[in-house]
Amino acid sequence: MRKVLLIAALLALAFTCQAQYVPTTLAAQQHGGTGVITIVQHKSTFCLSATTCALAFSSSVGAGHFLIYAVAASDAIPTITTDNNTNSIVNDLTYCSFCGERIDYVVSSNSGSTTVTGNVATSHNLHVHIWEISGLAGSPDKNGTTNQTAVTALTVSTGTATTTANELVFGLFFNTTQANTFTVGSGYGPSETTNDTSGFDALFTEVKIVSTTGVQTATATAATSSNFDCIVATFK
Repeated sequence: MRKVLLIAALLALAFTCQAQYVPTTLAAQQHGGTGVITIVQHKSTFCLSATTCALAFSSSVGAGHFLIYAVAASDAIPTITTDNNTNSIVNDLTYCSFCGERIDYVVSSNSGSTTVTGNVATSHNLHVHIWEISGLAGSPDKNGTTNQTAVTALTVSTGTATTTANELVFGLFFNTTQANTFTVGSGYGPSETTNDTSGFDALFTEVKIVSTTGVQTATATAATSSNFDCIVATFK
């Protein structure tokens, strides 16, 4: 009788332990991250007629997070982006139609106070937008670029479907000849705008987190019709 009771107790314990095991979220399983993809912080600035433009995150960056550094320059392509925290910075893409933008990223950040510096070879108006994301492994997936002339309705697509269900989609729109404000695209948010009313240029960035694969499209609406460089980039 005692033997039967002991076996029953062991079986009950096994089932209890199994029931208490809860796997990590789908996002964490697919990305190798530590949880749901979360926007930790974001910030932006611009500098008039400069070769460098520096911007510090408002709070110390967490260890192992994914960082996006978006830099745009009027009439030039920005050169390599740097930071003061010895992070390994990788270029995802550069683009220049009306000129000129680059998106750089850090796969796994060092913790601590972090100041990002955008650079350009000769003096131009420089815009810097920085983002910190947790729960994302950070491999680039799909990109799309285009330019649009004399419009307020902005759109750009990846052209082909993303490869994993849970990804971060990053949209960028740069107006090189007109100060401007923007309305975030459907499904997007948060966003950053730098509206340079002295140098007459404006940079807008926005993000969204998706849970299914597919062609990803970044949209936004500009307050004033003008010419725009448009970029969408996804990270898995």
